[in-house]
Amino acid sequence: MSQLKTDWLRIATEGQTYRNVPMERQWLVDIAETYDPKNYGARIWPDHRRWYGAWGDVLEVKTEEQDGKLRLFAKLKPNTQLVSANEQDQKVYTSIELDPNFAQSGKAYLTGLGVTDEPASLGTDRLKFSTKERFDTHQYGAPEQLVIGYPDVEHAESDEQPKQEKQLFSILKNFFKSNSPDLAPEPSEEEPMNKEQFEALMGQFTAFGTRLDGLESKAKAFGKKPEGDKGGDDTGKPEGDKGGDDKGKPEGGAITAEQFGTLNESLTGLVAKFESMETKFNALSQEAGNQEPDPAGKGESFTVV
Repeated sequence: MSQLKTDWLRIATEGQTYRNVPMERQWLVDIAETYDPKNYGARIWPDHRRWYGAWGDVLEVKTEEQDGKLRLFAKLKPNTQLVSANEQDQKVYTSIELDPNFAQSGKAYLTGLGVTDEPASLGTDRLKFSTKERFDTHQYGAPEQLVIGYPDVEHAESDEQPKQEKQLFSILKNFFKSNSPDLAPEPSEEEPMNKEQFEALMGQFTAFGTRLDGLESKAKAFGKKPEGDKGGDDTGKPEGDKGGDDKGKPEGGAITAEQFGTLNESLTGLVAKFESMETKFNALSQEAGNQEPDPAGKGESFTVV
């Protein structure tokens, strides 16, 4: 915030104005007599407009007679916005705002002060703020040289780290270690099958398959009649007499239908058991979802307490 205060500046002159509105002498007399910023302070407004915000304050006023006319003078306290505009040669003249009957007192009062490039009053002083005075009211730190250094590549092969760097890594290591949950290894419900167990199981299946092939071959052999028994001694006999007393007995070592059916049922049950064992074996040979180790060294899920 600017702490700049001006000396006495002429802000109005009695008589005709640029807009042909007369400035009454008594108004200036009343303003010099009644103005008190503690009672009602007049603020400085750019072009008399309020939406820009105020640009300073009127501290005190007085009147003087110059060249046969009464002049109104004021001391101002501009803020940085007014100073910045003035440095750009903008808003360099003043134009007073007054109430001829302030607070029903019957006297004029200075209610505001406009800064403009087109003043209505004649004989006003041009505003010119001193940059030197503005800078004298500020305090600045002494400039420091900024040095950016790069590591020496030729001497960067040393294995020894600075002590502070080691301490930093130690602190970070302890911090992350203290915040990491202790993950105990998950107990395995089933032990995986080793190579010896797998080979033994496969040997049993191989032996079982060999025996099954033998049974199947025997079943096919039992289902055939020997060719040497076709015709036999029954040639020329009536069909009803063929076989004689041997009816219902196996001819030439062939099995009966009843025996074949019994054997077929046994074989069917054996095949069903084999298929069931094969299904179980296929299921055992596949890894379950929780048997495969996590590459990150963790289980499928964990909870940090």
